[in-house]
Amino acid sequence: MYLVVTAMTGGRPVDQAACASVRDEYGLMIPVLYDKDNVLNGQLGMRVNAGKLVVSRGNVIEANAPLAMSSIESTIDAVLASSKAQ
Repeated sequence: MYLVVTAMTGGRPVDQAACASVRDEYGLMIPVLYDKDNVLNGQLGMRVNAGKLVVSRGNVIEANAPLAMSSIESTIDAVLASSKAQ
């Protein structure tokens, strides 16, 4: 599992430093990547700041909505729990 950062608040650039900032802010233990060529957004039909996207194993979209961070965290927890059970 990994997290892809597609936009930052305040117009900050999305780069390695931004990914490290997100990883550290949320205490993530998974790779945090960025889509420097905007390929992911184009393939998934996403708009910048359209929401938060959770993708599970097999590229299954679990959430793609303007959800609060707490909702995304519970979605991620559920996806992780489900993958451990399998």
